[in-house]
Amino acid sequence: MNRDRVITYWNKSAEELSGYSGKEVIGRRCADNVLVHIDDKGTSLCLTGCPLAATMQDAVPREVHVFMKHKKGHRVPVYVRVKPLRDETIKSSAASRLSATILSKSPLRTGSPTWNASRLLTA
Repeated sequence: MNRDRVITYWNKSAEELSGYSGKEVIGRRCADNVLVHIDDKGTSLCLTGCPLAATMQDAVPREVHVFMKHKKGHRVPVYVRVKPLRDETIKSSAASRLSATILSKSPLRTGSPTWNASRLLTA
């Protein structure tokens, strides 16, 4: 993801996890709300409390549990690690790009979600 929060990379694991192909998401802004990220209270993170936007602003790494909407409509609980990537030529405390690593859990069903075998991706 770049400074303007445009998705610049999408790998095969991201496609499997979300149901969206790279062609469907690369070049789109996170704020386009394709994945409709929410927290455990159902609050939309794209509108308030976006951990990616916060890390972009202050360059502080974050780790959060969120739920994203799969292309087929169901929620997928994911654990996101956000790390700032800085451009050393720019004198700023802000990040110039982000690396987000997602650890997949099984899709939500009745009751508490359970962890699947770890599947990592970097977006």
